[in-house]
Amino acid sequence: MKNSIEHIWHFFQLLDRLSYPSHLLQLGILVSDSSDRTFARALELADERQYSRKYRGKRWSKMTVLNKDFVDTKSLHKEDYKGDNVGKERHAYEAQVGRRKLLAKSRSWLLMSTLSIEVDYVLCLDVDVVDYEPSMIERLLGYAKGEIGGNEGRGGADVVVPNCVWKTYNEMGYSSHSPSVSRSVPR
Repeated sequence: MKNSIEHIWHFFQLLDRLSYPSHLLQLGILVSDSSDRTFARALELADERQYSRKYRGKRWSKMTVLNKDFVDTKSLHKEDYKGDNVGKERHAYEAQVGRRKLLAKSRSWLLMSTLSIEVDYVLCLDVDVVDYEPSMIERLLGYAKGEIGGNEGRGGADVVVPNCVWKTYNEMGYSSHSPSVSRSVPR
């Protein structure tokens, strides 16, 4: 999450709707390079879900919220992404090489910082995703295990990638997209 204060409440609302048993899930949230209240708000919403009476019986196995900046302004290279990484700007062609490097670096760091030995699968989910079906995890696991998607009985896939349906920007400049599952490819 980066400067995501306007998306964060909705992100947690979508997590609340998941039909997969939350006590079997671990959630790692990384806030990086933010200048707004994203980290503080992520902590508030995570604490509410883990400790509030309202969420009793719907608590997660583990929920971790971390804050680490990855942009080193002293050593930025020409191809590194220097923008605010919000709205239309982050999808500009010239921003992609640096942005993708930063995403890979931050996601790898988050995985290494939060993964427990008992975790079998990882799902990376962006904060600005607008909607997904509550059974998304079950569907993705079905593809990964080879139970659905034309691979029944032949094993699953090492990597399953949800298709993200892209829509246009609204008048506030926020993207509107949601994932749907595509066929898995055994590797």
